[in-house]
Amino acid sequence: MASINENARSMKFSLYITFLDFTNVFGSLSHQLIHNMLTHIQLPPTVEQYLGDMYSKLQVFVFTPDWDTDAFAIQL
Repeated sequence: MASINENARSMKFSLYITFLDFTNVFGSLSHQLIHNMLTHIQLPPTVEQYLGDMYSKLQVFVFTPDWDTDAFAIQL
C-alpha cells in the first residue's frame, strides 16, 4: 500500500482507495441516514455524488496469488 501511494505521489496522480467492511458493521444504518448526515456536515456536492456512486455503481474484483475474477457488481 505504501509503495502504491508513493508511486502515485511521485507521478502526481490522484489516488483513491476504498476499503469494504465485509463484516457489515454499519449494515443497520440506512443509506438515507448516511446521506442526510453527509448533507448535514456540508460536504461539497461533488463528494456526496462520488460517495453515492460508490454504493450504486459498485463493482469489485477478487485478486489472489493463484487466480483473479472478472469484475462483478455487488449491492450494499
